[in-house]
Amino acid sequence: MSREHVLFFAGTARLRILSYHSTAEGLLEKAPEGGFRFMEIVIRPVVEVEDGAISKAEQMLDRAHRYCLVSRSMCCPVQVEPEWKASAESPV
Repeated sequence: MSREHVLFFAGTARLRILSYHSTAEGLLEKAPEGGFRFMEIVIRPVVEVEDGAISKAEQMLDRAHRYCLVSRSMCCPVQVEPEWKASAESPV
């Protein structure tokens, strides 16, 4: 799930994202036909929104994940484990 994809859905939801970054890790297995394949991918976004907007942000991130072309095309589960931050201040 790319930053741009999340920001697109944030824009359609009229949600102001103050900051966003994410990490990801995957579990590989050796494929019987040779090479490797992913068994599971975990994406851990850290999203900062304005105070009172976390519930709306959770809905937006869920929608972004459900409609993400890459996530929907994977042959393994893609989990999203977000960390939410709320801030009363605007970014500099």
